[in-house]
Amino acid sequence: MTEMSRLRSASLDMTGLRLYCPPTYITTELADTPVNRRAVEAKAKLIESDIALERFDYTLAKYGRPQAPTLTVLEAIKCQSMPVLELWTRFAAHKAPGLKPKTLDKYHHLTRLYAGEWVISR
Repeated sequence: MTEMSRLRSASLDMTGLRLYCPPTYITTELADTPVNRRAVEAKAKLIESDIALERFDYTLAKYGRPQAPTLTVLEAIKCQSMPVLELWTRFAAHKAPGLKPKTLDKYHHLTRLYAGEWVISR
């Protein structure tokens, strides 16, 4: 009996969204939601198809979760430093055109606070 003939199908274990592909479980680590369930069912159909067509990947690499893409740093970014007041002033100026008057007033109060014009007492 060949290894391929012992494999008949892949099944979905609904207790934790795992695929059972005899003699191994493939854990998806996904929450049991309708969307994730459909994704795992599709993976089970792929495994069944590969078994039927005798192209099953015994390393299971083909059926695992997709790997995150790797990023290559082309140029290092130099860290910039600026005082909090300058950062806040830039942010407030950027947001100001779309703010309501009451929110804009709160921003002015925060600007004065960052500038040290207010003393917070307890």
